Amino acid sequence: MSESWRIKKYYDKRVLIDTVRVLDPQFPSTLICLDGAELEMLRNLTQYLHRRSTFAQGYETGYYLAPDNDDWDIIESLVANLEEKLMGCDEITTLLESMLAQLECVCVQTTSAIENALTTPKYTPATENIIDEYTLSDGLQTEDGYGDDTTAAIDRCAVAQLTFWQAWQFTTEILHPVAENTIDILLPAAMVALAASCGTAILAIPVGLLLALLWQLIEIDVHSSIQAVTNAMWAYKDELICAVWDGLGLDYRTAEQRATEVINDMEGLTALDKIALRMLYAPWGIGLAEKAWDNQTSWALANVSAGACDDCAWSSYQVWNFPPCPSEWAGTFICSSAGHPGININLTALSDEFTVQSISTDVDVELDVAWYSVHPSGWTVGYIFLQYQDVSLVWHDIGAITLSNNAAVGNLNTRDDTMDGVTIPRNVLRARIGGQGGQGQEHPFPVEVVTLSLRIFAE
Repeated sequence: MSESWRIKKYYDKRVLIDTVRVLDPQFPSTLICLDGAELEMLRNLTQYLHRRSTFAQGYETGYYLAPDNDDWDIIESLVANLEEKLMGCDEITTLLESMLAQLECVCVQTTSAIENALTTPKYTPATENIIDEYTLSDGLQTEDGYGDDTTAAIDRCAVAQLTFWQAWQFTTEILHPVAENTIDILLPAAMVALAASCGTAILAIPVGLLLALLWQLIEIDVHSSIQAVTNAMWAYKDELICAVWDGLGLDYRTAEQRATEVINDMEGLTALDKIALRMLYAPWGIGLAEKAWDNQTSWALANVSAGACDDCAWSSYQVWNFPPCPSEWAGTFICSSAGHPGININLTALSDEFTVQSISTDVDVELDVAWYSVHPSGWTVGYIFLQYQDVSLVWHDIGAITLSNNAAVGNLNTRDDTMDGVTIPRNVLRARIGGQGGQGQEHPFPVEVVTLSLRIFAE
């Protein structure tokens, strides 16, 4: 069979890549750091790597040969891997952050041991028996499954307040009165205090997280910074309560993230202090606060004040996950075989309508969306609009984000963005997903939505 199709003419503005050097690389693997602008350029330049004419497998007078089919399949796979890597690697980032936190802890613990070997936290032969006893009685458990838990809207403010007071209790009432810093003494002290505040000994606290928290609190106490932590907590009390209240509009994990944002901005605290404080706002801690409120314990009733969240910035969360499809969405979209709404220029998707608080000011909108696409990275394939309904029941667009692919075909595209200072004339809203002009593909579609979340908030 003739392979004349491989013959390509030279073009003075075309940059050619030697196929042999790609298939047999001359450079070792390495890690690189790129800023946002550099990533933007590289992600778009990868489009040239999808053109067979970019690669030269043999140079002749007046022409060169493009890769044959076997080599081209390998190159396409390499390009797809490159595009995926240019999207970043959350696993490595998370690992590096975890390593940094652990190194900070090791540094402090090592310094503490050198300065005073008698002050470091200690486990004893009895520790395992104590943990086993609490695990058998459901005071402790090995799993941590609190992250996806939610709170009823009517209870959000109470739970947010009790989360703060529980953290306060750990640092001022559980840790300080105990003279000896052994886990054997602190663990039972913590369990007794929490059982009293929650109204039950069945706490189901993840044992590993509780032990890590007690260790961290002992460490900052050894370094005489526990007072700095309590001072910061008191100074940021309102911000912490509002952060948890805000996040509970969605779930425990979001509440933890909002509290973490406040903690990270606290001044006068070491990295170790902030690690310990963030542990106090983990989902299991929020779960204990809600357990205390559900049981209406005397501790809970004494620490909840009416109107404490009245000055918090209000927010509204809306989350849609597919499948199932169509769920509560309407429009002309077609459900894909995977149960995702399929969108192109001829098809649109409309969410169920929802209402936010009466609006007296401009708001900010955070959008987080994930989708699959028939098109490669760099293509604009659609738009997500926020709409409001006027008094005549007519819908109007009030803001949008662009869906530009950032992953290879077959991989998940993601986008999170913020629309700042959006004016919403009325508070009856919905989301609309529309396609890009000229794109009418079906099965697969230019846009197949997997998840979409909106957070609308006013400062």
